Amino acid sequence: MPSLPDLQRAFARAIDGDAGGATGFVHGGALDAAARLGIYANNVRGTFRAALALSYPAVLRIGGEPWFAGAAREFRRASPSRSGDLHPSAAGFAAFLDGELAGTELIALADLARLEWACEEAAVAVDAPALDLGALAAIPEAEQAALALTLHPSFRLVASPHPVVDLWLDAPRTAGPHHALVHRAGLEVRVRRLDAGTYAFATALLQGRRLDESLDAALGVDAAFDLGATLSMLAQTGALSGFERAT
Repeated sequence: MPSLPDLQRAFARAIDGDAGGATGFVHGGALDAAARLGIYANNVRGTFRAALALSYPAVLRIGGEPWFAGAAREFRRASPSRSGDLHPSAAGFAAFLDGELAGTELIALADLARLEWACEEAAVAVDAPALDLGALAAIPEAEQAALALTLHPSFRLVASPHPVVDLWLDAPRTAGPHHALVHRAGLEVRVRRLDAGTYAFATALLQGRRLDESLDAALGVDAAFDLGATLSMLAQTGALSGFERAT
């Protein structure tokens, strides 16, 4: 009688195509052991590929089905699911593609995957109320610089030298680099391209820095950065959820 770990290891190898060590553990049925294990292996591989495609439809669209199927197979071998929920297992796909596609014309797909995973995270993030602009306006102007703005939990930022926003939108390619803001408004996940100064400002906010420090970060990138317009845009998109006095 094999131990449970031995049985599990043999079964895992069978999923990757090496059924020899597991056939002796399969008994009964109209099909022989290798055929039965093959059916199960195909189901596991197909389910994993389908789950990955749900998280990365743009990568699939651009890379094509044959390439995506091969990438999903290699990714599953490198990072097998360790949960009954397949969704978290897709988290490392961008990092996997970084290595697989380095130096090739498809390298932009790694950052596109990063953008798509940011959308996945935004979709399942907890909700939070929108920023109360009245409460913010009530803070004396002299004290506002020391505030730290609280971002909506779905707020994500992605930067790439490649036109990833256009790739995600399936739109004509524009010059890079691309800086993207990802957030959820109600039930809808939105992607918005940012200029470099706004991206620097939003990055500083995400790091919990004070408003004046975030402004300095933006001005260091773009001397024409417009704080008022940026705050208005972030508030209108629902990317801001509150503020606190920085310590």
